[in-house]
Amino acid sequence: AYNLAHSLEPFSPEVRYCEVLKKAGDTYQYEGLYLLIEPIEQGPGRVDIAGYTPNRQQISYIVRRDREDPEEQALSTYAVKTGISEVWSQEAGAPLQLEVLYPKAKRMTEASFRYIENDISQIEEILYSSDPLVFLRYGDYIDVQSFIDYFLLCEFTMNYDSGIYSTYMYKELGGKLKMGPYW
Repeated sequence: AYNLAHSLEPFSPEVRYCEVLKKAGDTYQYEGLYLLIEPIEQGPGRVDIAGYTPNRQQISYIVRRDREDPEEQALSTYAVKTGISEVWSQEAGAPLQLEVLYPKAKRMTEASFRYIENDISQIEEILYSSDPLVFLRYGDYIDVQSFIDYFLLCEFTMNYDSGIYSTYMYKELGGKLKMGPYW
């Protein structure tokens, strides 16, 4: 699934199978076969979006929807504030959150954080609008093809986490919100 994703979406992580051996005294104990996966992060060869500049009015960013992590910056967007978005996962028994992965919290200004929160909220308001004229503007804000490709790949690989856990989105400076990379 990851190799297929990487061929379709260049920012998806590369993977390698690795046999793990653990040294115990003078012998080695076989621990099994593991999948080594690159992390999703901003940079050349990864999610290649513009670097962070704190004084810009618009910025590039990467967000992830996943289980709540107190170490990450959770966004309080339109869908969360209105109760449209599920903020609690019944199967995991844990809260969910949309969090900013890039830029990192220690470098990001409050204005940059609010920009991301407002940008996602604006997109959610359009997507959840009951007014057809408002809803039909979604293509001005999201890269529709990236969303189609992402969810088709998730269906093909039977990725039951898609849209709930480990779901990434990114936006290039001045661009549209894109779905992915695949995880």
